[in-house]
Amino acid sequence: MTESNIGNPYYPVQDLNYMIKDENGLHAEGNVVFIPLYPPTCEKIDMNNISAVISPFGAHFYDGQTAGLEVPKGSGKIAVFGQELFIGGLDMNGQVHFSGKERVYSSQKDFYQGPISTIVDTSYVKVWNRVWKISKEEILYHINNWKSAGYAPIDAIASWPAHGDVSLGQTGNIAPFFDNNANGRYEPMAGDYPLIRGDQAVYFIMNDSTGQFFADTVAAKMGLEIHGMAYEFDRPDDSVLNNTLFFHLDILNRSLADYDSTYIGLFNDFDLGNSTDDFVGTDVNHGMVYAYNKTSVDGSGEGWAYGEHPPAIGMRLIGGPYMDNDGADNPNNQCDYSINGLNFGDDVIDNERYGVTNSMSLDYLINGKNILSMSDPVRDYHYMQNIYSDGTHMIFGGGGHVSTGGVGPECRFVYPGSSDTLCNWGTNNVMPNGGYNQNGYFWTEILADSNDFDREILSAAGPFTFKSGDVQPLDYCFTFARDYDGDNLSSLQLLLDNNASLTSSIAELIELPENILSTKGVAKVGKMYATPNPAKDRIRINFEGKSGQGYQLYDCSGKQVKTGTLNSGENEINIQDLKPGLYVLRSVNVWVKIIKI
Repeated sequence: MTESNIGNPYYPVQDLNYMIKDENGLHAEGNVVFIPLYPPTCEKIDMNNISAVISPFGAHFYDGQTAGLEVPKGSGKIAVFGQELFIGGLDMNGQVHFSGKERVYSSQKDFYQGPISTIVDTSYVKVWNRVWKISKEEILYHINNWKSAGYAPIDAIASWPAHGDVSLGQTGNIAPFFDNNANGRYEPMAGDYPLIRGDQAVYFIMNDSTGQFFADTVAAKMGLEIHGMAYEFDRPDDSVLNNTLFFHLDILNRSLADYDSTYIGLFNDFDLGNSTDDFVGTDVNHGMVYAYNKTSVDGSGEGWAYGEHPPAIGMRLIGGPYMDNDGADNPNNQCDYSINGLNFGDDVIDNERYGVTNSMSLDYLINGKNILSMSDPVRDYHYMQNIYSDGTHMIFGGGGHVSTGGVGPECRFVYPGSSDTLCNWGTNNVMPNGGYNQNGYFWTEILADSNDFDREILSAAGPFTFKSGDVQPLDYCFTFARDYDGDNLSSLQLLLDNNASLTSSIAELIELPENILSTKGVAKVGKMYATPNPAKDRIRINFEGKSGQGYQLYDCSGKQVKTGTLNSGENEINIQDLKPGLYVLRSVNVWVKIIKI
């Protein structure tokens, strides 16, 4: 009898292959499908043009049955099959510790739902084998009605995972919340509520230590716990934000070990409709890896293919882990880690965060050459440093390897195109060989003459020291772009342009608000203030931002009662027709409380 994931509560469908023999050697074989008593609850984040499955164990976009980041929402067209977190480092003895798994469709995982716990039983699975989906409108309704007679909060608010059970070794404070009475405990019926990024969010918690079916058999576990949030903005009039899905992770080192030479990576299985006719690349300046169609038509008329004017999609590492302290405010000189990192030259010492420092295509057959060894955790750790299975480092040109036409020197970014020509940072400030980065001749996969094969690409950030008890943040996003008047390359250019346009507002888009109704909020549009407040007939909105931004006014039930646009400076909104009560004015990511008398 052979088994596959028997008793694994983290995966929706499990199978058992069996063989029965009698005393004479006669036998029969078969297969039984098991459905766990408490299967994982996944949710789709779907506030804007992107719909994607978020899982409690980190294999996002795939729940065991439904696959893919779907865009446009409802089209049945998939742009990304799945993505996974990689993280690895060295202990004091130089042993590799690694957590991560390339194959998003594999039922064996390195990450499992919930916080690290001394006891993992049925009760634990019932509480943690899920995610929490919630919107700002739902939170607003709770804020305005928790005192009302007969009110009961929705499940996501009532069960919000603000705390773990410390008596079981779980983390005390997990999901962020507004503490209305400042007593340190999450109590929704005392006016507390979840704090989320964006206009809709899905919260998840996972770890690499409580599962019985750890996929790695070579590298040791790290002892990590990850608190994550996927989120989207409801901005139908903003073509970039309407096609962007954000993630924020807090990665806790709950082991007793300090890890040296640590790297965090994001593995992406891009599938732009037809998964076998895509190319990949790296936008070094903006920390993005991406996929685009290799031809001007995707597929052959299939419903799941994009057809003419095929799109492009990218994953941007907005902010990676903190760099090791050096006692300085490192300048933003654009020829080192500051080229795509965060917090450089901001007059704050030792707050710099990595952007993308490495990228590597994981197509293990490049021009028919097998230069990667998949599902080997020690190798996965090396891939984050651009080291192939044969021990050689990725080199510039061709397919990145001497056997696939690479010309050198050693490099850290695969297919960078024209994005790293200012100072050739990816080749340690050395001009590449073979005439690259001169006279319009750039390294792309178009020049590599790669096979028709499913594209997978890894981006990484490091190295850093990950000490016991430390928390490292990770912020990234997926952005989709399609030029309906152009071809595959014009869609790629639109993606690159859109990615660049996000840069000016990144710091605000990834910020967690201290209070969902706070007037402190600053977003892409700037700041706004309401006077007089309370008001009877008209209210003046002083708006510090770009003219023409839309606003929405909500009543205490969360119903939208007015819309319009704001111009820079003073604006006036007529509220004479509204009933007395509490209202909330929203523009982009700024919320202002208004009282009508």
